[in-house]
Amino acid sequence: MLMEKNMHVRRAAVVVWTAITSSVLIGFTALAIDLGYLYVVRAQLQNAADAAAMAGVTSLAAPAVLEGTLNQEEVAYLAKSRAMEYSAKNQAANRPVYLDPSDIQVGSVANPLDLTDNSLGTTYPYNAVAVTVKMGKNTLNGPIDLFFARIWGKQTASLSATATAYLNSRVRGYEAPKETGGPVIPISVRVEKFLHDVVQGLGDDAFGYDPETGQVTSHSDGIQEISIYPEKQKNYAVANPDGAGNFGMLDIGNTSNSASDLASQMTNGLTASDFEALFGKSIMDLYTETGTPEQYQASGELSLTGNYDVAGNPGLMASVKDELQARVGDVVGFFIHSAVTDPGGNAVFTIVGLQFGRVMHVDMTGSPNRKVLVIQPVTYVGPEIVTSPEAPIHETAGRLSLIR
Repeated sequence: MLMEKNMHVRRAAVVVWTAITSSVLIGFTALAIDLGYLYVVRAQLQNAADAAAMAGVTSLAAPAVLEGTLNQEEVAYLAKSRAMEYSAKNQAANRPVYLDPSDIQVGSVANPLDLTDNSLGTTYPYNAVAVTVKMGKNTLNGPIDLFFARIWGKQTASLSATATAYLNSRVRGYEAPKETGGPVIPISVRVEKFLHDVVQGLGDDAFGYDPETGQVTSHSDGIQEISIYPEKQKNYAVANPDGAGNFGMLDIGNTSNSASDLASQMTNGLTASDFEALFGKSIMDLYTETGTPEQYQASGELSLTGNYDVAGNPGLMASVKDELQARVGDVVGFFIHSAVTDPGGNAVFTIVGLQFGRVMHVDMTGSPNRKVLVIQPVTYVGPEIVTSPEAPIHETAGRLSLIR
């Protein structure tokens, strides 16, 4: 009788232990499922933060910012609006991720390599946007609903993600792509013309660009353009401004480019092989190290490269009309020259820089007083841009990156 009773007790203990073990296993399984879900949501929040920060910092490269037609508050508003827009294009926990304006910082980063400093400075012009996306109680996005942790009384969870995007305008050079052409086309503009129309903001404002539709309009948008051709090569520093044409079509890649060569370069852009024929390498250095390697290591200073002499023609070939017309609305790169020697097809241009802008207008009808080629300055941020901490700020080029 006693043995039978002990047997029942042992069986009951086994049942209880089995129940306890199963409960613990179920609890840990539930915890693992919810932790895995939170891991997925955290990655989704990070994607939203990255997208919002990168979208916000692109606003700092907008033509209106480049031209200085917006004040600091307007620039910050533009960057925050764009960050909020692109954050909401992303989802976390199966719902859009919204940003509160207070969770977006627009400011400046002095050293993008310093990962210990998460704050943004107030120095203008701004070069960085930092965002924090949040899910939790008392946030725009609300808390994250849990599944199995409810059996332990845990109904929801909170998570956040941060990202800082940086516009690096310290441009050292441009590296032409190897296989397909980049934005640079074989056109050069007198340096004084660029300074007058773009840097000083004294150019005409006859056209506009709608980023939503990607269309160029015949209405002003508050951003001055540079009218490249057929204006004369004016010297704005002297009383008598008349001179030769300010525009040049360059022979790059082939010292005697045919019309078909130029047409192809207008359409596809200059490639690494074109640059190698001109500069001896695929990179056009805008700045170079000062002194010997030892001196540069000690000083960390860069100086302007030497001038590049490039053959070309000061006219505009009608044979590239269709190719140029097809580029309206596109961002292109163009060269800057300081001098031209010899006339006509024997012209040699002294190239001293590279700038970028959007083609706004092409007119080769032969009508009097026409503007043949009009470009609006744009900050180009493509992968061909080579940056260096020692290089000075470039007027129309930079690189965008996530730094934190």
